[in-house]
Amino acid sequence: MLAPVWKEGNVLALVKFWCCIVEGTSGGLHHKHSSLQSAVEEAERLQRLSYNKDKKVYVMELVSYCEIAEPEPPILWHKV
Repeated sequence: MLAPVWKEGNVLALVKFWCCIVEGTSGGLHHKHSSLQSAVEEAERLQRLSYNKDKKVYVMELVSYCEIAEPEPPILWHKV
């Protein structure tokens, strides 16, 4: 879950985060990096691991998310 930072009217502003994904893996658990620099450093570390040698490592940035509005849909999209 993203941590709210401040409230703008009825819309919560949320903190962006970055994570690393190694090509060809199932995903698994990912650390949410609070800065691009931290994610880049992690991507470089992952790339140097012998079993990732021939795989790409992607740095992904949060751009939006969706959630179901209670008690009934529609699904709400939030831009970050």
